[in-house]
Amino acid sequence: LKTEELPKVIVWGIDPWMFNPNYPPNLQSFRQQFWDGINRNAVLRGFYGFYQLVEGRWKAYDLLVKEKKNWLRFLFENDARAAAGIGLNAKFFYTGFAVDGSFVYPPTQQDDAVKSTAQWQEYLLNDHYRFAAADRLDEVALQKLGGFLQYCHEREIVVIGVLLPFRPDFFQALAEDAQSASFFKKFRQEVPQAMHRFYAHCYDYSSPGSLGLTAGDFIDNNHMKPAGFDKICRTIENDLDKVMITTLSLSKK
Repeated sequence: LKTEELPKVIVWGIDPWMFNPNYPPNLQSFRQQFWDGINRNAVLRGFYGFYQLVEGRWKAYDLLVKEKKNWLRFLFENDARAAAGIGLNAKFFYTGFAVDGSFVYPPTQQDDAVKSTAQWQEYLLNDHYRFAAADRLDEVALQKLGGFLQYCHEREIVVIGVLLPFRPDFFQALAEDAQSASFFKKFRQEVPQAMHRFYAHCYDYSSPGSLGLTAGDFIDNNHMKPAGFDKICRTIENDLDKVMITTLSLSKK
């Protein structure tokens, strides 16, 4: 992208599993190393990007074919629902991300029951994906974070990170489970520190109490309802001018 086409501000919701060394996408398998090597070459990266685009679209449409949805007309028809949101789900089900950035969950997404700490700890014990046990942060993920922030810093793009809240019952389980608590504490310390080194701003809203959120503000253990997102957006909006002035002035020193 040309400099004038780049965003001036990026608001980034940061999930802890992105920095978990045992999160499957972070495991440096031979296949991952192969694709990382391709991404370091501009020409090969271009071909790979085209392949990913085709593959992603094929999977999306293939799913709709399986659901016996008539998707062909969306390629040619100027449907009024096209303005309702971004992506095929928005067009078919009026869900997903709307053009104003808000998010609508599908009707099938029901509120999860609140669980006891013991129940959530059992869940954590058996979760080998997003909350796989770990005692440190993934070094490669931290390096990628640094590279991204350096890129933004050099182009005077203000980055605002947000450590998103968890539902109170799940947050308590995270805090009381020894192995999860160790990783989560390091995540809350090291990621904001890394961002500050590159003059980026970071809000830590991991604790639902920081926003006065209750279990009723969540659909499940880590997905808020619109009211919770609205609180975060209003806080960022109120601080935005101050954050931008501070960040850009520090970055020029």
